[in-house]
Amino acid sequence: METFFVYLIKSSVCILLYELFYRLFLRGETFHRLNRIVLLMSLILSLLLPLFDVSEWFATTEQNRALPLTELTGSLQELVVEQKAVALSNRNGMTVSVVLWGIYLTGVVLLLLKNLFVFVYLHRLLKRCRREQTTDGQIYYRYPDRIGPFSWLGRVVLSSADDGALTSCILAHERAHVLLGHSLDLVLVELFLCFQWFNPAAWWLKKDLRLVHEYEADRYVLSSGFDACTYQLLLIRKSVGPKLYNMVHSFNNYSLKKRITMMMKRKSRFWTQAKSLYVLPLGGFVLSLFACTDGKKPSVQEPQPMETQSVEAQSAKPQEVAVKEQPRDTVASFQEEQQRVTTTTPVKKPVKKSSGKDAHENLEDPSFPGGDVACMKWLTNNINYPKEAMEKGIEGKVIVRFVVTKNGKITNAEVVRPVDPLLETEALRAIRSMPDWIPGKRNGQNVDLQFTLPIAFRLQ
Repeated sequence: METFFVYLIKSSVCILLYELFYRLFLRGETFHRLNRIVLLMSLILSLLLPLFDVSEWFATTEQNRALPLTELTGSLQELVVEQKAVALSNRNGMTVSVVLWGIYLTGVVLLLLKNLFVFVYLHRLLKRCRREQTTDGQIYYRYPDRIGPFSWLGRVVLSSADDGALTSCILAHERAHVLLGHSLDLVLVELFLCFQWFNPAAWWLKKDLRLVHEYEADRYVLSSGFDACTYQLLLIRKSVGPKLYNMVHSFNNYSLKKRITMMMKRKSRFWTQAKSLYVLPLGGFVLSLFACTDGKKPSVQEPQPMETQSVEAQSAKPQEVAVKEQPRDTVASFQEEQQRVTTTTPVKKPVKKSSGKDAHENLEDPSFPGGDVACMKWLTNNINYPKEAMEKGIEGKVIVRFVVTKNGKITNAEVVRPVDPLLETEALRAIRSMPDWIPGKRNGQNVDLQFTLPIAFRLQ
């Protein structure tokens, strides 16, 4: 559920940015077909871009800083803390996430039902129409009562009152909607609105797309040889009449003033089409924005090991260790919590920094009392998913760097990459509370060793 909400938010940000850029750069231009393509691309990209995880593209390598008495650095493999998301119940026993999910689904269902009603209504309306044909072979449908001319899914509908010399002008306009496939655009936008009904930018996009459709149809009529003044007077005369649903293209009821203004406007210069290229860099910006705001990315690349040692036989399969319940009063109001930590056995990766000395010195790594398995067991029993972070749905990877001193003490613990104060505080608390390690040695002398430990907090 939380993942879907995150997707919706990202998709909303995409469509908002694209719509704002469209209104800023292209809305007033006369390249109507290009504008239509840009609007449809904006809709499709807003659905697809949030699905891409490009965080690895933006991952940066951070070198370990040299410490006064430290020439050795190491790292531990990532520790993953997973927690089933359990939100606090309100006084009515309903969780906040359930309430939000219920509101969202209500909007989706209502819009789907509205669209279903429109489809049924139009289907019944078409059943009452009489199929007719013009002298030049154009097929249209005649409705027995008064109704505004419209087109829908390849059918042009006129009323019994739409007859005379100007009927061919009306037919040309509605035929343009059919030939250009505008109804399919509206169906796609209506489906998109069912899932983005809460986003004003989605409604703006629908309005702009419908307006571009009318611009294209108007241009088609004028390019067919009809007089511009006569056509505009016909639009004004037909501007009063019953309104149909927004899923159809009505001849008489959409942005009359803007349409007439656009017909009289000078054609935009050819080079202004280049402004549509904003779609590409804006898509890259959105991807980088998602990568930077992702709780897990961009990650700090751990130092690459020059030599690796493992206490136990290395295995490609990760071990799963269940976290024991901790007696905490702070979680008394929660429902059952099931928490586990999944990790690969931590392998210390000592890396000797270039210092001009013999690379084959006798090195002995520091170790946790009881070995690596004991270290992992201690971490699983002492790292707890913060209560407030679970309530807010906060996830992310906290990368902690610390030093095992000559005396085995844990010092200089710090967060390399900030994620959220709640997660950072818990990670630092656990690291700083670790018992003393067995210090590392070089040529028989105790030395300091710097470690990097990634801790990923994830909600299931």
